[in-house]
Amino acid sequence: MIMVREIMTMFGKKIAIALTLTIASTLAAQAQTPSIIEEFKDWGAYSYQSASGKVCYVLSPHKTAAPLSEGGKTLSHGQNYLLIAQRKGQSVSYEPQVMMSYKMKEGSKVNLNVGNKAFTFYTRGKVAHLENAAEEPALVSALRGGSSVSIKVFSSRNGNARDYSFSLSGVTAALKKIASCN
Repeated sequence: MIMVREIMTMFGKKIAIALTLTIASTLAAQAQTPSIIEEFKDWGAYSYQSASGKVCYVLSPHKTAAPLSEGGKTLSHGQNYLLIAQRKGQSVSYEPQVMMSYKMKEGSKVNLNVGNKAFTFYTRGKVAHLENAAEEPALVSALRGGSSVSIKVFSSRNGNARDYSFSLSGVTAALKKIASCN
């Protein structure tokens, strides 16, 4: 079992922020504090107990962000995440999400690319969900077979585009780990 001290590494601090965002953005008010299950290269596997049962998920922070400046000022992108939740006993096996540290432009779409496969997400505040839930298995399959993900989002502040990349190193192992999460 990973000790709390080990979690507070640089990666762990980023994950702690993501866990807070995850709870605030997508989980029921009764949710418990998430626990780390295990880290797999650039991905971590986590769980928490909700009112309807145990929820497990994997997530990774972005690796690159662009643009680095705008209007002569350096941009602060914050920490942004690609997350895949699993909810046992529900019709959805894996639910991919994009979680930003800032609000995205209302009504905008998030374009996610894995290799030559493209997926569209709709935005709701700081979280984006796959527009066509029937594509969830295809997206998860693409993530397992890919090496990186690129996304394009639009900031609510000024509507300008932001580009991010995520490593997929460790996503397959992390997903395998939560497959048996009960």
